[in-house]
Amino acid sequence: ESLAHSPDPRITIANWAAALHPGGRLVVVDDVPFDTLADSDADFSGFRAGWQCPAIARREAIVSSLSDSGLTLEREVDLTPLVRQRSEVWLERLVRINRRARALLAWTGAGQLIDSLHGGLMLERLYRRGVMRYRLVLARRVESSG
Repeated sequence: ESLAHSPDPRITIANWAAALHPGGRLVVVDDVPFDTLADSDADFSGFRAGWQCPAIARREAIVSSLSDSGLTLEREVDLTPLVRQRSEVWLERLVRINRRARALLAWTGAGQLIDSLHGGLMLERLYRRGVMRYRLVLARRVESSG
């Protein structure tokens, strides 16, 4: 769950791939937005800001970065059905409470924690809307033919 926090996911994947021995495997488990989710989407912006995810990679970018780094995609699993979701009513109640807390505590030491909670609530909204997936990606470094 660290790729989402990378300022440049392509470089991060390349660095991970470079550390693998031939035949070694890389497992990435992270939140991956659908390619159609706009960067300007309010929930997506709130998630990225709250969790400090400046350049979250979409699926196609991850897959192409793996290939560009000499890795072969072996398996993908959508783990989203395993993510426990709150009821929509409860989620929206928490969003309202969090907004009030952010307004009151933004200038305090608790402000960053409250912003992080906001990011998590926005992530839940994205899951609920079906535009974000929790994915497991398994890739293997190509064995050298030498």
